[in-house]
Amino acid sequence: MDYSKENSRIKALPFKFEKAGRKTQVKQLILIVHRNLIIVVYYYDNAYTTRTIDFLDFNSLQVIKTIDMVKVSRDTQLFYRPFNEVDYIFYQNGQTMQFAKLDDYIDSQTDIHLMEFKYDNSVNFHNVDIIDEFTIMISSEYYTQLFKLDKPLEEFNKDNKAEFNIKFLGQQEYGNLKKNQINQLLVKNENESFYQLRRNEDYNVQCYFLKNQIIFHKNESQKTLFVDKNTMIISYQIDKKYYGFKHLELYEYVLDSDFNIYENNNKDGITLKKIQQLHDSRIDNIHKIVTTPTRFIVLSENQTSNYTLHVFDSLTFQLINYLSKFASSTLDFYDIETINQRFYFKNAQFQDQIVFFDFSTNIRQNYDLLPVLDQGYYENIFQFCIMKNQYHEKQYIFDLIQKNKIIYFDKLNQSFKEIDLIENVIFQQQQKIPIDAIINEELRYLVVKSLSQVTVFNLEEKSVIKEISGDFANNSSQGTNISFIKNRIIVKTIQLQLMYPLQNIETVSSQQKEFNEDSFYLFKRIDQGQNPDIYNMRVCSFENMFNQDLLVQPVYPSFYFDYANKITINSSQIQIFIKGEKQMVGFFQTDINDQLIKYYREMANHTNEEIIKDITSNVDKYIKFVAGYGTGFGVFQNNLAALEMIVKQLSFKEKQSIPILICQKMLGGESALDFSIKNQQQKIINIILSMIIKYQDHIMFNKLVDKNLCELIKQQIDLQEYFQSNLSSYEILQKSFPSQHHDEQELIEGINLENPKDVHDKYDELFGGKLEDLNEGNETLVSIEYHLINLPQTLRNNPQQLMQVLSETERPEYFENQVIQAIIKFKWNKYTKSFYQNRFYIYLIFMASFIFDIFYSVYATQNDQEKSEQKSSADLDTEILQPNIWIKISSKIICSLVLLFFLIYELKQISVQKGSYFSDGWNYFDFSHIIAYTTFCILDFTNEDKINLILIKILVIVLTFMKLFFFLRIYDGFSFLVSMMAGVFKDLKYFLIFFIIFILQFGMIFLVLFKAQQIDEYNGVNKLAYFLMAFRISSGDFQLDDFHTQEDLLVVFTWIIWLIAVMTLNIVFMNFIIAVISESYERVMQKLVAESYRVKAHMIVEREQLFSNQDLQSQKYFPNFIVARRPLNTESNESGEWQGFIKDIKYTIRTTAAKSKAEILQNLNSLQTQNKENGQKLEKIDEAFEQNSKILKINENLEEQISKVIKLQLDQSQENSKNEFTQLKADIDNKVSELDTKVLKIQDDMEFIKSSLTQLLQKQNS
Repeated sequence: MDYSKENSRIKALPFKFEKAGRKTQVKQLILIVHRNLIIVVYYYDNAYTTRTIDFLDFNSLQVIKTIDMVKVSRDTQLFYRPFNEVDYIFYQNGQTMQFAKLDDYIDSQTDIHLMEFKYDNSVNFHNVDIIDEFTIMISSEYYTQLFKLDKPLEEFNKDNKAEFNIKFLGQQEYGNLKKNQINQLLVKNENESFYQLRRNEDYNVQCYFLKNQIIFHKNESQKTLFVDKNTMIISYQIDKKYYGFKHLELYEYVLDSDFNIYENNNKDGITLKKIQQLHDSRIDNIHKIVTTPTRFIVLSENQTSNYTLHVFDSLTFQLINYLSKFASSTLDFYDIETINQRFYFKNAQFQDQIVFFDFSTNIRQNYDLLPVLDQGYYENIFQFCIMKNQYHEKQYIFDLIQKNKIIYFDKLNQSFKEIDLIENVIFQQQQKIPIDAIINEELRYLVVKSLSQVTVFNLEEKSVIKEISGDFANNSSQGTNISFIKNRIIVKTIQLQLMYPLQNIETVSSQQKEFNEDSFYLFKRIDQGQNPDIYNMRVCSFENMFNQDLLVQPVYPSFYFDYANKITINSSQIQIFIKGEKQMVGFFQTDINDQLIKYYREMANHTNEEIIKDITSNVDKYIKFVAGYGTGFGVFQNNLAALEMIVKQLSFKEKQSIPILICQKMLGGESALDFSIKNQQQKIINIILSMIIKYQDHIMFNKLVDKNLCELIKQQIDLQEYFQSNLSSYEILQKSFPSQHHDEQELIEGINLENPKDVHDKYDELFGGKLEDLNEGNETLVSIEYHLINLPQTLRNNPQQLMQVLSETERPEYFENQVIQAIIKFKWNKYTKSFYQNRFYIYLIFMASFIFDIFYSVYATQNDQEKSEQKSSADLDTEILQPNIWIKISSKIICSLVLLFFLIYELKQISVQKGSYFSDGWNYFDFSHIIAYTTFCILDFTNEDKINLILIKILVIVLTFMKLFFFLRIYDGFSFLVSMMAGVFKDLKYFLIFFIIFILQFGMIFLVLFKAQQIDEYNGVNKLAYFLMAFRISSGDFQLDDFHTQEDLLVVFTWIIWLIAVMTLNIVFMNFIIAVISESYERVMQKLVAESYRVKAHMIVEREQLFSNQDLQSQKYFPNFIVARRPLNTESNESGEWQGFIKDIKYTIRTTAAKSKAEILQNLNSLQTQNKENGQKLEKIDEAFEQNSKILKINENLEEQISKVIKLQLDQSQENSKNEFTQLKADIDNKVSELDTKVLKIQDDMEFIKSSLTQLLQKQNS
């Protein structure tokens, strides 16, 4: 499924309903996916008062059953309603609506209905709903009736039916009932058991059912009525649209038009408590809400008839998936299937098709842990289980029928087989009951597995040969294992782990009826004693899971890498393992949703500033895998700035936490690297390649680079780090490959493997018999390393291309790495060196014959000249020429035969290479050599012109030795010399042109100064005499004899010119030549090894071009893997490379880099160790802090208690003191009052005394 294409998720099933010879009109289409059933309701030839029902198989579209309906009207419909996992159907029979089970209806049994709803008038029905097991609602064109059943729905059967007689209420009667039944939406007559609602009151037919309420909408307004389901009284009325939904007894929610979700509290009638807003959009019209135990799905439509699907988690309310505008016209029908997470629909846009799409984006969404509503589990001990053969091709039923007898039932042949054992076997304990069995019919053994024991039986001896005790985890507790077998060997295993972490949950049992059918698991809580909660889970079948058209992420990324031996799939990751390695190689991050898919899709419309800002804030979402995009590297495969920012952000994360970043976007599709190579985006190529090397440095991922290696070399990409990584070369560290050996020779062998890890068992096949035996005198051991060249596609799929691009490249660095060197060495030693050596030996025959011919003809001519002084020319011809002719003929025949052999070879090359043949300079020499020698033979026998014969001899000699130089390149000692000579002349080309210009300049000056006087030394070349003089001056050969013949004034000027010529041509230019040649020599010596391998690459190309198709298909010449065995001490092998002044610099760089790397690794290890120690210390500190916090809490509690006690004591003391003070005060007050009384008495007494004294004094005075 390509999520990058918006319509790729939509799959179309052809469906065109026709009847031969008759015109049909389809009235209804009902799809029942879980039964693979399509119900088509139609009529013939415009006879709309008839109905025919066809039941079709969903896969084959074959008609299963046809039923003709009777007593129908124009608008008669069929209503399919599932309830409590039972399929029911409502069908109209005249003025009666009948209710039956779908199975009974299909079987066309008589008297099949369970209920009858008889109406007193003809009526057209619009909708039917089963609200709960006691309530059914039927809506017609006039009324909506709600029927209350006196017993649960499942208790009705053919012998126990229900019948309702419905009489529509008149308008006046309905009005009177409404007046009497105030605030009641649906009313009922006292004589009837059902409620009615007139349709002319403008209430929507579609209702929403909660546990205790029914939600009604007004058609032309935004009002929502909550009606009590028992009393039909309006509980609440809101001026806004609300929608209700529930799933059994697990949850119940209310949703409004702004996507706010509410918790419905049924305790006090109607109380809505807002939880949160689910989505920032608005609902105009909801078509359907489908619920499962763990999620709810909302299908809505906006005002422009665009349909939208929202999928929410019912526990966390997280938006799991969101599909918008997937259909833009009215749907003829639709069905939401929750098992496989698919939405089916049909509309005018797809006239002859039923369309569906998978609205799940992750395999986890298909694996829900569902609570079982009817709790209770009973364990039974059985002694039978499913048994399979070793290839899982056959299934049996295994049963230990007696203690010493096993029987098994062959399901394919429908037969029983018995095994009588010679000893008793007991499987009676719960932990020892058989749960799985495997029989090997070839080796004759039987393995029976229980939870705590594995027992192995020998079927020949009929006895137990092995018992292994221990706790063995049931395979079903980990999920489903799917094995892929090739040549009776398991090559790949995909393990689908349970998608939820099962804390305190264990697997009780699992079952599967047949292969390629869904399997079911039963779980229970282990922390709840004897009455644990029970859960179940359904797992998709193998066929559905791996159907190419129906694949869901992340199943198909499991097949991206061929070498993957084990793939583990869980809720958020695909973990990939390779054969022979316990550690995970890499993983895909696959926990995605539709929001991420939508975001990936809209990235093209964002600016670079927005993209970089988002990457900086959250890079994690760009490392998740989405089919069709890959990761962020696929999304931004054409955006250099975004990729650089992703790389920067990833550098701050731990390497182990980063998933697979570069991969194919689709199975069999291209990766981000493929795209950038195709578009020659070299900077992006370098970034992606560096990411592969840094985060995916394993032979598993070399497939990404391997198929593009030749194109990368063509584009001159720096591959030095790649060839030094673990991608292209796998170091074999296996005990079967000895790390020390007395034989230090280097061996490079080809091998064909399905998996590179298979090389571990191939040592004898690779090197057996090719190494020297240990001698008594040589006991020295040398350290040996082994490397597997991991370039199977480059080596095998297009075997000629690699050498072709290497021979054409201008980067000598490609030849300096051991991977390319090993490939060239293998090809060179396997079929190239011997090819050219054989031709060289043949050519030596030509050389010997030709040299003999030259020497013989020259010395014979010299003898002829000596004898000509003594004899006449006629005698000479008679005596000498006659015997020489046969020697000449024989030597020339030998040379001609050899050259004919090479002529055929050159013609083959031309036929293969065509125009490119002339791009190689050596080919000009080869062809010129053949032509020149042919001309030489003709002239030698015609003997017309001796001078021409001498010139052609010289030309043949030159070309003969040029071909000798060509063959000398076979040997490493000569190869670099030939390359150096060619390099020197290549480097001198511009200098020589400049030098010739100066020769012409001074030659013309001397020609004018000496007035073209004839010089005896240059007889025959007088026209060029002064130019030769200038050249001789440049070489230091000075000729001054003619200078004195000049006039006085010219003599001075001549010497001045001579001095300038000597300075320029001899001193300056000759030293220039020496410097240029030295520099060219130094350059050749620096790249000596690279140049020697480049030469071999050129020669390998020539050799491979002459291969036949059979040779090109040969696994001997072109294996998919190459294994190199070499001694660790390679200084002698690299001596050629370390020549020239750059030797010390390269050596210093390498040693410094190695030391730095070692120091960094050491520091990193020490830091990691220190971090672990610090982590442990921090844990201890945390524990200490926790203990201290606990102590502090205890202390705080103690302080609180102490403070409370003290406070209590203080309060008590204060209270006591207060009481004492009060008592004291009262005592004092009493005493004071007593004193006051006494004082008053004293005062009274004093007054009395005073008054008495006063009276006495008055008496005395009077």
